[in-house]
Amino acid sequence: MEYVGENLLPGLIGKTSLLIAFVLGLYAFILAIFSAKKENDQSLLRTARLAFVGQGLGIVVASAALFYIIFNGLFEYDYAWKHSNSKMDMKYILACFWEGYEGSFLIWMVWQAILGLFLFKRAEKFEAWALAIFAMAQCVLLTMVLGVYIGDWKVGSNPFILIRELPDNLGVPWTMLPDYLEKIPQFQDGRGLNPLLQNYWMTIHPPIIFLGFAATLIPFAYAFSGIMNKDYRGWIKPAMPLSLFALAILGIGILMGGAWAYEALSFGGFWAWDPVENASLVPWLILVGCVHLMSINLKKASHLFSLLLFAMASYTLVVYSTFLTKSGVLGDSSVHSFTDNGMSGQLMFYLGLTLATMVFALQIEKRKQLLFTGFIVAVLILFSLVEEQSAVLVFFLIGALLFTFLGRQNLLFKAKEEDRLWSREFWMFAGSLVLFLSAMQISFSTSTPVYNILLKPFSPIFRDLYAATEWAFLKGLQNPSFAPPAEPIDHYNKWQVPFAIITSLLIAFTQYLKYKNTPVKELMKSLWFPLMLALGFAFGLGYYYEFDTNNGPLLLLLFTSLFAVIANAFYLFKNLKLTWSKSGSSLSHVGFGMIILGALISTGRSEKVSENTSGIDLAALGEDFKNNDDILLFKGDTLSMNKYFIRYKDKSKEGVNLYYEIEYFERVPRTYKNGDLVLSQGLVFRCLADHKPTSFLSDREKYWEYVSKPSPSQWSKAKNWNADKPGDKVFSLYPKIQLNPTFGNVAEPSTKHYLDRDIYTHIRWAELEDPKVDETGFYPANEHKIKRGDTVYTSQNMAVLKDLKVVRDYEKYRLAKNDLAIAASVEITGVNDSIYNAEPLFILRDSSLVIPDVAEVTDLGLKLTFTEVNPESGKITLNIAEHKENRKEFIVMQAIIFPAINILWLGCIVMGLGIFSSLYSYSRKKRVQRN
Repeated sequence: MEYVGENLLPGLIGKTSLLIAFVLGLYAFILAIFSAKKENDQSLLRTARLAFVGQGLGIVVASAALFYIIFNGLFEYDYAWKHSNSKMDMKYILACFWEGYEGSFLIWMVWQAILGLFLFKRAEKFEAWALAIFAMAQCVLLTMVLGVYIGDWKVGSNPFILIRELPDNLGVPWTMLPDYLEKIPQFQDGRGLNPLLQNYWMTIHPPIIFLGFAATLIPFAYAFSGIMNKDYRGWIKPAMPLSLFALAILGIGILMGGAWAYEALSFGGFWAWDPVENASLVPWLILVGCVHLMSINLKKASHLFSLLLFAMASYTLVVYSTFLTKSGVLGDSSVHSFTDNGMSGQLMFYLGLTLATMVFALQIEKRKQLLFTGFIVAVLILFSLVEEQSAVLVFFLIGALLFTFLGRQNLLFKAKEEDRLWSREFWMFAGSLVLFLSAMQISFSTSTPVYNILLKPFSPIFRDLYAATEWAFLKGLQNPSFAPPAEPIDHYNKWQVPFAIITSLLIAFTQYLKYKNTPVKELMKSLWFPLMLALGFAFGLGYYYEFDTNNGPLLLLLFTSLFAVIANAFYLFKNLKLTWSKSGSSLSHVGFGMIILGALISTGRSEKVSENTSGIDLAALGEDFKNNDDILLFKGDTLSMNKYFIRYKDKSKEGVNLYYEIEYFERVPRTYKNGDLVLSQGLVFRCLADHKPTSFLSDREKYWEYVSKPSPSQWSKAKNWNADKPGDKVFSLYPKIQLNPTFGNVAEPSTKHYLDRDIYTHIRWAELEDPKVDETGFYPANEHKIKRGDTVYTSQNMAVLKDLKVVRDYEKYRLAKNDLAIAASVEITGVNDSIYNAEPLFILRDSSLVIPDVAEVTDLGLKLTFTEVNPESGKITLNIAEHKENRKEFIVMQAIIFPAINILWLGCIVMGLGIFSSLYSYSRKKRVQRN
């Protein structure tokens, strides 16, 4: 059957290119290994290079085919239909490429193909093994997007599959229609991009983070090649510039993610310790430690095993983060994670292969490598035979850990002499260990969902052990159900603050140390002035930002982060004379200290200033709202909020975005006049004499009298007491809600940036659609159970039940002879204190049937219905419906002040400059050496 409107050529090109790339990658991998075994046989190596280049071209062609499909709206392809549509801006259509599972792997492979080309120029004798690692990594990633079947096993998810070819759609009647694209409306356009991702950051952040992921393969490949060539330090010099590049790019990608979260995702900050954020941070921390250990080993052989471990662990942890993100194991614990699409087994294989390759290399000796290979074979056999495969995974992980420890015992890594206490290399190594421990704590807490999977097969064992010992911790392991921390920010901060204190302290003084040894007196002479200056600034900033004096860890972190900034700045000016080529490490340390300082002040002293002053209890609207954190604003009303008065002025719609204009006004002193009405603690007071307010408590007795029964007009005129009044408008913010019927609506904040603080505003609740009313424009009625003399309030009026009386004038009310009727006399006071009367009837016919009777007060837009009488309590049920013109639109919003946030952003820039300065310095040195 020929299908009308389908364009099959780009899909065919894409599928063919992926298959060719996979075959060429395997060929390059095999040839590179044979070349390495024959001491870098150049003829084999040249062919391997060509095959690797061909693999890269195949990946680029496949990526271009997918771009073509998305840009041209070929919605017969499942990937284009799921991730794009014809209404989106071009920048978002570009982002659709890497939004999906398959596209993200393609962009990762494109970067690895490009970075692999640098091996040809730089790797020299390390090229063959490094090329084999790159080709292997590319081949495994290619399996994620092949989408071929080997028997019943599906290998990968192909981005070029047609919608009608999906397994769920095979045999469905519409697939028998040759013109299904024209006849079925939902296939004429795609679903589009998730509204959370329709942001310019989505266009630039993922490519950068995947470039960072790809770049971490460079130190892995070089370290592996160094081990296999038995040159355990020679690989460092050619790898150093590219490792610094990886450090910079991955760091930039992580910081971009933080900026995106801060600017657009309503997380209430730039870092929420989300599991996927953590999974990107951990490899970067390890890479920082790796670069520092590389610097040491450029000077002298020291801690070589740790260096090799760090170099390869960074990429291994990148693969682990990919497993967490894309396997679905995180479930609802992360807003970034994918759902499980059946590829978790392949991702686990990739993780296992990467980990096994690392541990294999770390055995160093051939005898141990062969022993580890036998262990891997045993694991694979067990994996194919044992039903509980999670138990085999635990066995593999324990074995990998033990073999890594055995590798550490290798005599090659025994130091000839111990590092001296006051040597630079000793404290650089100590700092690397602190970063390692920090990374491990983050990984441990992030991996909580994984523990449940790994421990489940051992439940019977734990059950028996608990029965025998009754140890409490075994009870929880019987049915493992570990959950992520309920308060992740508090949990991670509790652990990471001590690590940050130690790290910032180390980077403050390590720069002043010399390799091998440093006289203590010389060190103290250099440090005393930066130390005193840091203490002075710490006291000043602690007082200015009102840090809790009982919170010792935060105060200590305030000091150490300032010490890191000031000490390195002094070193930069005094010792290095601001020489650009020598400033890399000092600049990076200044930037890192500024990031810690900015994060500490902006998050530790952030303040939710949107305390509710509307007089309406937000808890009644929903349990997610808090009067201390959120504020209710009626359209047109002006309320006090922190140092400002704010007003919800209006809303406007642009495309799919609904913007809310929030005006901020300065506060100016006010004067209350005789007769003014105010609200205080929900009560109405009348001003007795003109006066300038000080505080309501001190002014209460002299200037205010309590209004015991305020009329509706008094209620409407009374505003919250405040010593100030709105002055000139300072600025407006425009938080928005992006409307998306497919994925759900998403709120995005708006921020006012000052040099010393940011004011961050986002909508917590708004009525997005016109409220549901009946054909006459009335809302559903509110039910009130009241007795004689009770008062009820509507949005603008006050109603009092004056009396209840039996109706005897049957003709007046057009009642049947057997009707029993009771009239409720209701007196209603309007906003202008005008009085209206209404008499809704309760009519009982034939002793059982209640006949509805509606009393309408047209001028006030009210309908009253009397529906029930309770003789025991003396109460009646009165339903009051209001016309839509009566109610004012309102929103619930939240505002947060982040002080000193610009210190953090400036720190990011300074640290980036430092890393690129180091990269420039190493590249320059290598050019000089070559010449």
